Amino acid sequence: MPSSIPPFRFWRFFFSLKGRVSRRAIWWFVLPVEAATDIIMYGWRHLRPVAQGTSIDDAIVYASVIGLIKLMFLWPVFAVLVKRLHDCNVTGLIALPRFLPFVAIIGTAIGVLYIRGIDMLYVGSYINLGATIYLGLLILVLAFLPGSKGANRFGPHPRQSLTTSDVF
Repeated sequence: MPSSIPPFRFWRFFFSLKGRVSRRAIWWFVLPVEAATDIIMYGWRHLRPVAQGTSIDDAIVYASVIGLIKLMFLWPVFAVLVKRLHDCNVTGLIALPRFLPFVAIIGTAIGVLYIRGIDMLYVGSYINLGATIYLGLLILVLAFLPGSKGANRFGPHPRQSLTTSDVF
């Protein structure tokens, strides 16, 4: 009889901001998700430009699908980053720039619709670029930085509180 993962462990890992996770969570979840979505976005932007026969409608649909995929992983990646920061005994507020690209997209859309005289697409692009560089460096540091030894103010050591069977 196959064992199933209790739902509370799944929800706690991907949606709770409490507790700690080890570097393994960055290597097995955050890096693959971020790399896959960024590679897909890069491929769309640079390998299939609208000028080469892709209609505007196709481009809008594709951008919407990629945006929904990024939005679907927004909170789970943020939650894992916060818990990884907790493992290093650092506040999770450092991971808040995770939301900046989405704020930039909304701001750019509002700016394009309502503000004239400023090229809002460039403003949004620079905000997105800055947030992407910051998050890339944060993820890279968290992938290699060891957590604090033993219990800290955010909970017990991840190996004491969670096992691999709790997550997968």
